[in-house]
Amino acid sequence: MAAAAEAAESDAARGDGFRGMLAYMRCMLCRHGTAQMRADAQIALQALDAHSSLRAGVLVCEALSYLLDDELDLADPILAHAYDVGLYTQAGPATAAAAALRGLVALRHKDWDEAQEHANLALSVVEARHLQDYLEASIVYAVAAHVASHRGDVRASSDYLAELCDFVLC
Repeated sequence: MAAAAEAAESDAARGDGFRGMLAYMRCMLCRHGTAQMRADAQIALQALDAHSSLRAGVLVCEALSYLLDDELDLADPILAHAYDVGLYTQAGPATAAAAALRGLVALRHKDWDEAQEHANLALSVVEARHLQDYLEASIVYAVAAHVASHRGDVRASSDYLAELCDFVLC
């Protein structure tokens, strides 16, 4: 009986933050489809502290669930919020990913100026936070290469693709 009480106290001490982290992990795994991914993101957002640096990543995952369902207009405002939350909580990887994914949304809408703006924001986060070796940098380099290619800047596009290849092949 004492062991059960201690276990219950331990679970209570971990509180909602632990429940939020577990929901975030389930969201990232996306084992049961995009609707469950969104549900797990909502659980995580409700459970995590308002100042948690994980919140930006959770928002990116929620937005990804919409992107995977080709619901670009639902994803974009969530990505904008994720970017702001990432800046506030200093969650560099999620901030860079949010900006790059907003660039991807702009690419899909053929809004090249906005895509360029978001690619520049994402690149500045990667450089300022030294995130070149993070997974999130791969989408940043891919979007930046696409935008540079569209504007005819072959050298920049090649440089971003080289960064992407260095990352992928490491």
